[in-house]
Amino acid sequence: MKIKNKRAFLLVISFVTFLFCFSQIVTAEEKGDASISGNAESAAPAKLKTPALPSTLSAGFLDWKPASISELNFPKDRFGLADWVKIVNEKKIAPKGSLDPEWTPDDELVIDSDILFQTKSDFMNDVIFPHDTHSWWLSCESCHETAGGAIFQMQAGANRVLMPEIVAGKWCGRCHGKTAFPLADCKRCHVRSKKIAPTEDIITRGVVTPAQEVAHEALDIVVFNRYQRRRDQAHIPPAQFAHSSHKSGNMACSDCHPSIFIPIAGSNDITMVKNMNGDFCGKCHNGATDSPLASWDLTNCKKCHVGLE
Repeated sequence: MKIKNKRAFLLVISFVTFLFCFSQIVTAEEKGDASISGNAESAAPAKLKTPALPSTLSAGFLDWKPASISELNFPKDRFGLADWVKIVNEKKIAPKGSLDPEWTPDDELVIDSDILFQTKSDFMNDVIFPHDTHSWWLSCESCHETAGGAIFQMQAGANRVLMPEIVAGKWCGRCHGKTAFPLADCKRCHVRSKKIAPTEDIITRGVVTPAQEVAHEALDIVVFNRYQRRRDQAHIPPAQFAHSSHKSGNMACSDCHPSIFIPIAGSNDITMVKNMNGDFCGKCHNGATDSPLASWDLTNCKKCHVGLE
């Protein structure tokens, strides 16, 4: 095609190009796209590069359960969970005494008194409850005037604390295992030897009854009475487990509870088939030599079935 007036043609092309560019700029400003419009004031602020959250905290919400908090850069206990007492003592954090906006540090009440819970067991240390570390986080009303009923009555002997109930979420279990450290480490609470007599700075409040109470009065020997009819037919006495002989070695309560045995009577369906396949007692009693907890195998029935002819 032959163009007679090139100057007029270029003017038309320039004008069409101007209209197209102008329309793009107006559209970009309406959408707030500063990269096209050149309007620095309408540009969204650049995103700052923030440290990556742990995987359990990056799903759009914060999960403050112990397993999640343990991923943060805090001092940890031997289970890899956040050691809150150490965190506060090292001033990694400073817990605020109240959500009340008018609260001041002068209003804080830290109670420095220990409560002794004596266990019925001959081989398990007594429990010390430290008020001071708990009152860093909690008010008296949190435990003694709890909504729906007090967790602990403020009266000596009024709280019959049972380990099965703690595991089920009562007493200490209202917090521990949910927002505080779990119950896997028995020595975290059972810290006071029975050889040490109560002193004036210790308040004796109650008795902690272990879960094995139903098994034996001395709380040492656990007798496995399940499937009794089958054993009677085979003339095999029940197996007996001695806590004392296991505790005298290098074993801690947490080596077995709750990962292998749930510390609640009747909760473990133990059979010889499962033991021989490496479950329950077979976790250690397998004759292996590559584990510090490995022990003799299960070929000698009389070692556990005491009285077997």
